[in-house]
Amino acid sequence: MKIILSPSKTQNHERKREEKGRNILKEEMTKELFDYLKSLSKEELKKELDIQGNLLDRTYELYQEHSYDDQTLPAIECYNGSAFKQIDLDSYNKDQFSYMQEKLIIISPMYGPLHSDTEIWPYRLEMRLKPNGINLNEYWQDIMKDYFDDIDLIINLASNEYSKVVEDNYRGKNRVSPKSQLITF
Repeated sequence: MKIILSPSKTQNHERKREEKGRNILKEEMTKELFDYLKSLSKEELKKELDIQGNLLDRTYELYQEHSYDDQTLPAIECYNGSAFKQIDLDSYNKDQFSYMQEKLIIISPMYGPLHSDTEIWPYRLEMRLKPNGINLNEYWQDIMKDYFDDIDLIINLASNEYSKVVEDNYRGKNRVSPKSQLITF
């Protein structure tokens, strides 16, 4: 069983826990997206990400100042939208924390499937966007299919925008297994 969740647009940039987590699943795919966004002028980034004003300024600065040598943080600490604020990590015991690390998967347009302890850098990108003409659902489709191939049950708490990349493998011709179930809330 896996529980899928959408990432949040609002993100934290400060690490709380010292323990290092997992590496990014497909770093080369993430690096391709990041390098493209980093190569854009502020005006080009505005068009690609459909943002403006202070958000554009902060996002442009984020991409320009980022280096792969920068400190990463666990995905569960990076995202701080409303769903993530409800996850009170300090109240988890070791077993609960371990369960969450294994079962909770965040569907990211920049990183693909993320465990809560996958080490990431803050970013700005939405699944609906097409950076450099890349359809992000198609870009991550094979990775998602392989990743969820042997999962018998997926509890979908992700938005329609983010769950589509997983749902496509559980419906129609791409169905991974007749025994697998996808339950959407």
